[in-house]
Amino acid sequence: IVDGTRDVKGRLTVRGFKDRQKHEKDRVRTVAGTASRWGQRAICSIAAQHGWKLWSLDVSMAFLRGKTFEELATRFGFKLRSLQFDLPPDGAALLKTIEGFEDFDEVTETLNMRKPGFGTNDAPWAWQVDLSDTLTELGFFPSEADRQLWLLFRNDVLAAALGTHVDDLTGACDDKTREWLFEKFREKYEAVTVN
Repeated sequence: IVDGTRDVKGRLTVRGFKDRQKHEKDRVRTVAGTASRWGQRAICSIAAQHGWKLWSLDVSMAFLRGKTFEELATRFGFKLRSLQFDLPPDGAALLKTIEGFEDFDEVTETLNMRKPGFGTNDAPWAWQVDLSDTLTELGFFPSEADRQLWLLFRNDVLAAALGTHVDDLTGACDDKTREWLFEKFREKYEAVTVN
């Protein structure tokens, strides 16, 4: 209870053990990008050398922000993944409050997922593909030594270094670059927590 208001949160999680396609190599990847210990140490070393502060950034509900099954299939030449799920008890009543689902019948209908979500094996990978695209659009590139250690150069001078750990980022850069980066992440992913 916050300020006299009860705030109830929930997360719909797909039961991944029922996913019949999860072992099909031409449909599902389970990679979740994580910087190596060396990469994490490199960020600390870079921060110390430049006098930069270390920071961390968390994208809320990152696994729901990844690429769609169609985008993944098109980009990587996979078969299009088709994954359906049934709602938990009393879930249909809530779904019927959403425009377009007023006449949803949980007995004869099921829901088709557009993208991987919580509980699916490929959700971390779909998120990683989207995150990699975002970092590349911002001018970062992965280091050759550690593909999850991302570097940003401006005028041939290192301006930022960051590492990924599934849905979290840890990095170092000057204050101006840090604020620019955080703003770009807020624009793209909205719910971003910065420490």
